[in-house]
Amino acid sequence: MYTSKERRAWCAHYYATGSNAAATCRHFRISRATLYTWLPRYDPMQPQKPLQSRSRRPHAHRKATWTQDDLLALAEVHVQYHTLGRQRLHALLRAQNSELAISARTVGRMLQRIKKRCAVCRGRHDRHAWGHHPAMPAAGRDRAQPSPPPPADADGEMQPIIVQGLDRLVRAWAAASPEARRIFRQQHAAAAETAAPRRSSAETERHAKVIEALFQNK
Repeated sequence: MYTSKERRAWCAHYYATGSNAAATCRHFRISRATLYTWLPRYDPMQPQKPLQSRSRRPHAHRKATWTQDDLLALAEVHVQYHTLGRQRLHALLRAQNSELAISARTVGRMLQRIKKRCAVCRGRHDRHAWGHHPAMPAAGRDRAQPSPPPPADADGEMQPIIVQGLDRLVRAWAAASPEARRIFRQQHAAAAETAAPRRSSAETERHAKVIEALFQNK
């Protein structure tokens, strides 16, 4: 992205070299298309006038051809059948209202607006407040709800793994030689003293006491 100062330097160099576009592009290492884009906007009588990028936003926006009732009807149908595309949703709307005057492409544009903000519950990003959608079946509401967070204490699920690891540790400690036990204590004594205490459940505390007693016995 070039600055306004750089763009004015291109144009000034272009007129200073006798309108030599090739020399200007080689000097600043830019393309001729870039130079010719900014030359019509440069005023030699006002060389300090900024050369800013213009907005690319369209001047005219397409007006909606549907009514608010059509949008509300589509929102209710979309909530019940949220996996269907614009073609099938359009067929469902035509089945409910044979005088529907919108096309499948229009239904697609309406879906984009509903996904940004629902016309019924005002939910954003395709998230709906199900209390405002009475036509939504209970089973669909359960599937649409986010999954519950995992429980804070999952030691019950980890208990078999802890017990298995403790048994292996006891067997390895019993088979180790006195010299290996002494080296293990020396290597892990400093780490055990400086380690910060951790919060644990009663089951984990019981296992920790067993391991501590095992290491203290010679």
